[in-house]
Amino acid sequence: MKKISKNVLLVSSVGLAGSAFAVTNTHPVFAANNASKKTTVANDQAKVKSAQKSVDQTQSKLTQVQNELNTANKDLAQKETELANAKSTAEAANSKVAAPNKSNDEAQSALKQAQAATDSANSDYQNAVKDSTDKQKDLTDSQNKVTNLEKQLTDGEKNNNDIKQSVTEKNNKISDNQKTLSGLQQEKSESDAKLASAQSDLAEMKQKADSASQALQTAKKDLSSATSTNESLTLPQSYIDYVTGKSTDWDTAKKDLQDVVNNHTYPFTDGDENDTVYDDPAALSESDQKRLDFYVKSLIDSVKSQVGSTSKLTITDGSLEFAKRYTQEYQNSNYVFRKYNAIKSASSIMGLNEYAVTGYDIAANRQVTSRSISIINGYIYNSYEFGTTKMSEIAKAAFDLVTQELANPTDYNNIINNNGYFSVAVTTQDDKFYVCLLTIKPANVPSHFNTNEVVKPSQDELATAVQKSQADSDQANKDIESAQSTFDQAQAQNQKIGQEISDLQKKISDDQSSVASLLKQLTDTAKLQSQIKETKDSLPAKKLRTRCQQSKRLYKLRMRKFKLLKAS
Repeated sequence: MKKISKNVLLVSSVGLAGSAFAVTNTHPVFAANNASKKTTVANDQAKVKSAQKSVDQTQSKLTQVQNELNTANKDLAQKETELANAKSTAEAANSKVAAPNKSNDEAQSALKQAQAATDSANSDYQNAVKDSTDKQKDLTDSQNKVTNLEKQLTDGEKNNNDIKQSVTEKNNKISDNQKTLSGLQQEKSESDAKLASAQSDLAEMKQKADSASQALQTAKKDLSSATSTNESLTLPQSYIDYVTGKSTDWDTAKKDLQDVVNNHTYPFTDGDENDTVYDDPAALSESDQKRLDFYVKSLIDSVKSQVGSTSKLTITDGSLEFAKRYTQEYQNSNYVFRKYNAIKSASSIMGLNEYAVTGYDIAANRQVTSRSISIINGYIYNSYEFGTTKMSEIAKAAFDLVTQELANPTDYNNIINNNGYFSVAVTTQDDKFYVCLLTIKPANVPSHFNTNEVVKPSQDELATAVQKSQADSDQANKDIESAQSTFDQAQAQNQKIGQEISDLQKKISDDQSSVASLLKQLTDTAKLQSQIKETKDSLPAKKLRTRCQQSKRLYKLRMRKFKLLKAS
C-alpha cells in the first residue's frame, strides 16, 4: 500500500442515536454482546453509551496520533487492519439500534456521505499520485534523454571541431600539393618537348647510321664484286674468221662458239656473298643495276674487241633512267606486246623518239611455289606464288641473251655493231622474268637527255670509297651513342617527373577521398538541438504537479468536513 504524505489518516464513521463518533486506527476493539436477540433497546443503548465513551477517549488521542503519523507510516498496514476490525464491530452495533432511532440513521447517512466524499477525494488523490509517479518516470526518462542528447551534442560539436580541423589541414595539404603538381606538370611539358627532340635526333642519327651502314655495305660489295663485272668471252678463231669475212663456214663457227659458251666460267658465283637474293627480280637495287650494266657491257666490249668492231656502247645517267622507266611501264602494262609498249611509253615520258630505241630480251623461268587458275568473264587467269631469284640467275640470263644473239647468223650484228647509250632492264610477267638490252641511238637525242657517262670505278676508287664509307659509318655510330645517351637521360628525367606527378595525384586523390569521408562523419548538431528542444517542450512536470496538488487539497478539505461531521 502506498504511504500518504502529510500524515493523512483515513477513518470510518459509525452513526449512533442522535450523535456521531470517529474511530481511528488506534481505537480498541469494542466488545459486543450478541448472545441474545431479545435484549432490550435500553440495554443496547447503555452499551452504545459505553462505546461512545470509548470513542470520546479515542478521539482525544487523535491529535497525538496525528503528530506521530510521520513515524507510524511503517505500521500503517497493521493499523488499517485494526481499523477495519473496529469498523466492523461498530457497524454491527449500529445495525442493532437503527430501527428505533431515526436521528441516528440521519447522522449515519450524513457520515456515510462524508465518508464517501472523503474516499472519493482520497481515490482521486491516490490516482493523481500514481499518475504523477508514472509521469514522473516519463519525465525522468525524458530528462535522461535530454541529458544524453546534450552529451551527444557536446561530443558531436567536439567531434565536428576535430573533423573541421583535420579537413582544414588536409585541404591546405591538397592546395599545396596542387601547386606543386602544377609546377611538375609544367616541368613535365618541358621534359616532353626535350624528350621528343631527343627522340627525333636519335631517329635521325639512326637513319643516318643506317644509310651510312648501307653505303658501307654497298662499297664493300662493289669492291669485292668488282671482278664480277669484268666479264669476257674468248671467241673461237673459226667464229672470228666468219664474222670478219675470212671464212664462210658458219656451222663450224657456231659449233665452236657453243663449245666455248658451254665451258665458260661466270664471274657471278651462285651462293657467294655478293649473290643478292630478290623476291622480285624487277626490283634490283641501284648498286646491282649498275653491276648488271657493267657486266653486260664488259661482255659485249670483249666480243667487239676480238672482231675489230669500232662501235661503242656508253652507259649514261640518261640510259640508266630510261631502263628504270622501261621497267615501270612494263610492269604497269596489260598489253600483249609489253616490250614495245614499254619502249614507247618510256620514250614518250623522256622525250625520245621511240624508233631510236632498240631492245633485245630473253625470258627465264622464275621459281614458282604455287599456281592457281581462275576464269573470269570467259578469260583464263593464272595466279602464282614465287620463290626468290638470285643475282647470279639474272646475270646468267643476260649472258645467254648475248650468246644467243651471237649464235644467230642474222642477229650477231645486234651485238657486234651495237652502238649508242646502253642499259639493261629486268622485268617480270607471269612465271617468267625478262632481261632486255636497251640501246638508244645517239643521234637526235633531246638536249635534256643526260649523256653523262657512268664509268665503272677502279679498284683503288672502290677501296677509297670503302674507307670513306667506313669512316662515315663509324661517325654515325658515335653520333647514335651520343644521341642515345641524351635520349636516355631525357627519358629517365621524363619518367621521374611522370612518376612524381602520378604519386602526387594519388596523394591528392587520397586526401580528397579522406576529406569526403571525414565530412560524412560530421555530427548533425542541428538535428540533436531540434531533438533536445522537442524533448524539453514535451516535459509535463508543472502540469502534473498542479494536478497532484489540487487533488491533495481537495482531499484535505473533504477530510476536514468529514471530521467536523464526525465530531458533531
